[in-house]
Amino acid sequence: MSKKKQTEAPPKQQGENPPLRILYLENDLNDFNLVVRWFKTENVAAVFKRVETREEFLENLTGYAPDVIMLDYHLPQFDALEALQVLQDRQSDIATVLFTGVVGEEQAIECLRLGADDYVTKQNPRRLIPAILAAIEKKKTQESSRKKTEELDRYFNSSLDLLCIADTGGRFLRLNPEWEKTLGYPLQELIGKKFFDLVHPDDLSATLEAVSTLASQKEVLNFENRYRCKDGSYKWIEWRSYPEGDKIFAVARDITERKLVKQELQIREERLKLFVEHAPAAIAMFDKDMRYLALSRRFLQDYRLEQTTIIGRSHYEIFPEIQQKWKDIHRRCLEGAVEQAEKDPFPRMDGSLDWVRWEIHPWYEASGEIGGIILFSEVITDRVRIQEAIEQSERRYRELIETMNDGLGVLDCGGNITFMNRRGCEMLGYQPEELIENPVSMVFDEENHIRFQEQLMMCIKGGRTSHEITWRCKDGRPVDTIVSTNPRYDTHGNLLESVVVFTDITGRKRAEKKILDQLHELKQWNKVMIGREERNRELKQEVNELLLQLGKERKYYTDAY
Repeated sequence: MSKKKQTEAPPKQQGENPPLRILYLENDLNDFNLVVRWFKTENVAAVFKRVETREEFLENLTGYAPDVIMLDYHLPQFDALEALQVLQDRQSDIATVLFTGVVGEEQAIECLRLGADDYVTKQNPRRLIPAILAAIEKKKTQESSRKKTEELDRYFNSSLDLLCIADTGGRFLRLNPEWEKTLGYPLQELIGKKFFDLVHPDDLSATLEAVSTLASQKEVLNFENRYRCKDGSYKWIEWRSYPEGDKIFAVARDITERKLVKQELQIREERLKLFVEHAPAAIAMFDKDMRYLALSRRFLQDYRLEQTTIIGRSHYEIFPEIQQKWKDIHRRCLEGAVEQAEKDPFPRMDGSLDWVRWEIHPWYEASGEIGGIILFSEVITDRVRIQEAIEQSERRYRELIETMNDGLGVLDCGGNITFMNRRGCEMLGYQPEELIENPVSMVFDEENHIRFQEQLMMCIKGGRTSHEITWRCKDGRPVDTIVSTNPRYDTHGNLLESVVVFTDITGRKRAEKKILDQLHELKQWNKVMIGREERNRELKQEVNELLLQLGKERKYYTDAY
């Protein structure tokens, strides 16, 4: 065995490629040195490692990490065919060039079949370096292609989308594993199968038309159809397909869930529109541009729009009289605010004034973004006018109560004062706040309070009553009154309150007493006068009798004579 030798190229200059690492299976040292000199002559930097045996070859495949392997066909211990078989078994991707003497055509073909990249005879050494460089470049290209293929395969097999290669005849050629997850069929059962057989009958015509478009080398995007699953159900698939000759490269995705959500949303939208249309309230639904999406019949009636086409038109077109403050409210609500008003004036184009109670909420898309606003409104013009009439009537009633000459108070079921008019406060000498929510017993002495309670119970049992009661003023003075009590009940007959009207009769009482006193005095005087008259008649009679006794004529004439 000849001595093995490693020859290295001169140190690499800056900017140069690194020297080629060449593993050379050769037993002839002269031929080895000839090759080394030839590389130097051609100014190709290279480092060589010569081996002769199988063990050396295997050791240096990994330890030396060559860029290229050169093989001599005729070796006594370990020849080129054995080396190529080792490389094939190890799935080696190292560039390999056969550099040997003359061999037969069959041997050369066998070497190429086993993986040799080229075959150069030692009789033609000038072709060696180009063949090696070409083999290395070929391996680099193959390696790059292999990596790209692996990357594509990894992407193809790991993609969550449905990837498909088919032909224009309608057959699956290659599918990624997501198809098995989606449709339930094993991939081997789908590959080679006509996909038309899986398409929903209602979608077959459109699918055939799409394939025809692809066959004419036009892409088909966003195409949707249904495919039958192994369990008999159907999945909605959305396609983006690109033709290349008689092949179709497609990316698809299962949109069944999206379809179901969309159908559910459509059902809900239809229900919402029906609800809005038939709702007893005035409701209008708008998009972000304040265009009408839905509205209730009550809305049309309240705003006198029954004969107007509304859907799709701008709210500001329908109501050009809308003030800027309303537009600002709409803008804030489109930004997420919720606003409302119990009573808002709404001037109309014809000069009339409506009153509106309203509330505005934003509504949201499935994505969570604001899609527009919903207006809940009620034209309350009639109610406002009635309320104003009631308030005006109440004002007049209160003015009447406050200016009446009689006292008027209201008692709750517990006998507490809940209201006292101005005249009542004046009569009793209290301020209103001193009386309100206090028991009525504070304005009576014990005797009159008992009488008042008795009369109040009689009133509750038998209706309105009238009686005389003496009230006690804040300063202790008594006030004689005639009291009229009127109970008020709710619709179920339960007592709500009692209205007490009392008239001051203190003056009248005083006048009556004075008259009585005067009558008494007159009677006394009358008795005195009657007694005097009787005595006068007696005296006249006595005088007459004395005169008669004296024989004189009587002087006084009375009824008795």
